[in-house]
Amino acid sequence: MTTMLEHLAASIATWYPSLGGRSIAVSEAMPFKTEADVPTLPIAVVGMVSEENPNAGKGNQHISLVTDVAVIFMLEPVKYGKADGHELEFYAFYDYEAIRNTLLLNLREWTTPNGGTAAYVSMEVESNAFAVELTLRVRVYEEWSHFAGDDECQDLTTLDPLQPVVDMRYAICVPKGRVPANELCDPPTQETNNCPE
Repeated sequence: MTTMLEHLAASIATWYPSLGGRSIAVSEAMPFKTEADVPTLPIAVVGMVSEENPNAGKGNQHISLVTDVAVIFMLEPVKYGKADGHELEFYAFYDYEAIRNTLLLNLREWTTPNGGTAAYVSMEVESNAFAVELTLRVRVYEEWSHFAGDDECQDLTTLDPLQPVVDMRYAICVPKGRVPANELCDPPTQETNNCPE
């Protein structure tokens, strides 16, 4: 199953063909320290900033997820030059409005793998010797229910807990392999809770 961030990154790659497919989901994008750290530009990275449940305190039967996402376009740091060939301390202008508008137009029809929607929040621009970074913030709204999706818990016994999890299924029951077998119970149904008290 594709995660929301992976799905958004893949969508961005199609919405902006000049990226050449360079659009990826990341945990965090740190500032570049040396030129060797800089990937091939332009590139877009998509990462989660925060997630919250505005209905916290109402139980876990129905959860609304609100996820703030940063979409960072890293562009070539081209400087303006003088007639004599010397560079000025001004970075060339990119059409930020066109980049934003492309995102806005496409987000109108875009949905997450779980049927959620996204709304534009803000834009920030930062430039340095390694890249011009345009950060567009997006807020994603999804509804989550432990009754939706697969009826089985994901078997995590074959996963290495120190490796990134790339195939998570929504399941509220206890993952197999994380507790002793005699403490496992079947996932609850809407009518009953099969777990012993």
